[in-house]
Amino acid sequence: MSTTDGMNWTLVLDIHTSDLIYGFLINDLYWMPDDDTELVTYRDILFSVYNSKVKPTYNIELITGELCKDFSADFKAPLDISYIFTSIDRYICLWIKYDNLLEESLIKIELANPQRQVHITDYQILDNSKKEGIFYCAIPINHTMSSGKWLIYVSFSGAVIFEREFEYRVLNNSYIKGNSSMYHTNLRFDLKG
Repeated sequence: MSTTDGMNWTLVLDIHTSDLIYGFLINDLYWMPDDDTELVTYRDILFSVYNSKVKPTYNIELITGELCKDFSADFKAPLDISYIFTSIDRYICLWIKYDNLLEESLIKIELANPQRQVHITDYQILDNSKKEGIFYCAIPINHTMSSGKWLIYVSFSGAVIFEREFEYRVLNNSYIKGNSSMYHTNLRFDLKG
């Protein structure tokens, strides 16, 4: 693999079949598909089909979106809207209401640390059984997060449809040290849509 600008990477392969799949390994933790290709599931992970291109001819419209600390019982509304989270909180919750979903579509969710490096990334396929829908997820807070201004964004077909900055504060007290459940939290998203 090589790069000329530090941002775009190229790998030349000698491939003679169209039955290959690929993905991008992010932070040695997450496999991400290319969002403008045909997708297949292998071992419960979405991958891209080599040499395929599928580009939606429409854009999802964001109606509203919020960061919060919880959701209503039916998940139709965000509760305790906040742009400040601490190490005592369990989750950073994201709630989005969207429109114009014309087909099953992939969205990416990324969390960037204060240095604007990707900390967590994941994806979700939105079901098009309803043109208008609600997407929500809970991002576990964990001990790898540092204090500062963080950024969460959601993208569809390469375009950011939602972006919010929030402050995360690590509280230094005995309550969060040791065997706290927050200290051993899985980095995967709890995604619903």
